[in-house]
Amino acid sequence: MTTTALIQNDTESNSSDATPAVRSLSVWRRLVAVFALVAAMFGGLATVGAGDAQAYTYNRSGVPGTLDAIAPVWGSYTRVAGAVGTSVTTSAIVVPQYTARRSSAAAGAQTVTKSVNIYRWTGSAWAIYTTTSGYGTISGGYTGVTFGSQTFPVRHAGYYQVRVGFSWGSGSRHLGSWGIAYDRSGDYRCDGTRFCLVGANYLQL
Repeated sequence: MTTTALIQNDTESNSSDATPAVRSLSVWRRLVAVFALVAAMFGGLATVGAGDAQAYTYNRSGVPGTLDAIAPVWGSYTRVAGAVGTSVTTSAIVVPQYTARRSSAAAGAQTVTKSVNIYRWTGSAWAIYTTTSGYGTISGGYTGVTFGSQTFPVRHAGYYQVRVGFSWGSGSRHLGSWGIAYDRSGDYRCDGTRFCLVGANYLQL
């Protein structure tokens, strides 16, 4: 039996044209460690063209729970607000749904925090394009928590990579962490409705 994540899309963006979300200080403190988690677990990102066909790169620490089958990231499209009373269609990155299972390191309620970092290639390095985080609670008697899929509008053509981190906690105790790097050609798909190409380790939109 699973529950649904309580909070999602609690966003802090480095993209100049993204809309920042309002976030409470208490939630921000809870999520700071997860932003650091993804960077610490993966370090530098591979350069464009350095990947192969094997799916995903994983890193873990402590005693995290498990993650159900991990789906690819999709290049797609979405509608966003345009001029007053209008909307426009733009390219988008769709990060899949995840179900995080309970850690065996603690009984009772557990909190799972999820972080998504999207990187854009600048021509010489990968730079953060946008980030988002959220958390869900696995209550007693439940086996996991589900984080729904997320759609990120992309207003700048370019090359993109995705990193996702999960952290398990019980009260003030950190139980473990998972990091997922989408850095292989098999990690991305295109839905064929707009310009989209899958490279060796990136999505081109």
